[in-house]
Amino acid sequence: APLRGGISALQGPTVGFLDELAGAGGALTGLAGGETNVGENYRRTRDVVRGATQAYREEHPVASAT
Repeated sequence: APLRGGISALQGPTVGFLDELAGAGGALTGLAGGETNVGENYRRTRDVVRGATQAYREEHPVASAT
């Protein structure tokens, strides 16, 4: 829950683009590690962050709104 809360909190300063930024970071990390499927790395990382944000929002609706 603390990690999901942190991820949720970072959505504000990134104007809701944290999941896309994390996806780009995952894609670049995979590329640097020698993986060639950049798009899949992007989607996988993006979806993990989206899932964490959604789970936190469902568990803590008041805290996630602030």
